[in-house]
Amino acid sequence: MASRIVARGVPHAGPRGIWFQPRGKHIASGKCAFLFPGVDNRPLPNLDDVSRHFAGPPPPQPGIDPGDTLARSRQSMESGILLDHAMRQLGVRPDGRAGLSCGEWAALTVTGGFVNVAPLLDYRRAGLPLPNLVYLAAAINANVLREILATTQRMADVAVSHENSPSQSVACGPIEDIGRLREILQSKGVITQELAVRSGFHVPAFAPHVDAMLGFLELEARPPNSEVWSCVSATPFPAERSGCSQLLRRHFVEPVNFLRLVRAMHADDYRVFVELGSGALCAMVADTLDGMPHVAVPAAHHSRPGLESLQRALLALWTTHVGVDPFALAPHPRALAVS
Repeated sequence: MASRIVARGVPHAGPRGIWFQPRGKHIASGKCAFLFPGVDNRPLPNLDDVSRHFAGPPPPQPGIDPGDTLARSRQSMESGILLDHAMRQLGVRPDGRAGLSCGEWAALTVTGGFVNVAPLLDYRRAGLPLPNLVYLAAAINANVLREILATTQRMADVAVSHENSPSQSVACGPIEDIGRLREILQSKGVITQELAVRSGFHVPAFAPHVDAMLGFLELEARPPNSEVWSCVSATPFPAERSGCSQLLRRHFVEPVNFLRLVRAMHADDYRVFVELGSGALCAMVADTLDGMPHVAVPAAHHSRPGLESLQRALLALWTTHVGVDPFALAPHPRALAVS
């Protein structure tokens, strides 16, 4: 099978455990970004073996109430923080980081962008009431979704919360309104999925809750010690503490614009995107940068052990001529190389 793939001369990135990049077709040199997903409908990856192997941060805490938004956010953050540690131990050094929703908190955590992260990661900090608003992901462009909302009666309480890629967006609003929106979209042949999280983040309706949230988690932003891009502004966090504080507040009430973020990072010479967790960020990057030079690699997957996923990530990066050691996880590199 590998021989047939090579004979075709077409890039092959992982199916059936095979990676191939034709000579001269590799990705142009550029910056590397670590991307941290937010809360996702997918199961979390099992990273117990990763934590043991690298003597790193703990894996995500199990047994969390699926209705506890903050706890699920912490699980996602723990996955990203551990994978960030592991990838750096394997020699993959990011030039910058970014995250989707609470993934941005993980990026700020590993770069010192919070004055005190203990309350943010403390599962005992629970019980803060959040708006009971529903998120609906739709396979449709965000501008088209906004037009539908603007021309549909009684949709004033629904807003676009995420502009993820050219063909995916998310709306957020009261459950009854979201139910009607789902029927409208499905009647137009649009694929939709209700997300398993309710918080009201990233829409104006959360504005009355911002101060309570910041106080409850003792969130105080400061300039990170390395580059972190905001999923709201699509620019790096500023070098001034006041600017970081303002951006943190905007994070709660303004929509995520992952599409604009990825395009801005690509314009800034980012070409390699490594997803640290269980999400769909690689697919969003591929959709956004379709036809443009880049590589998007997941560092974890819920269907495989953590170390196996890291090995696959190393192979994918090495095949696309990113300067990593593909045998960094192998106990006997010479034997593996021969085989």
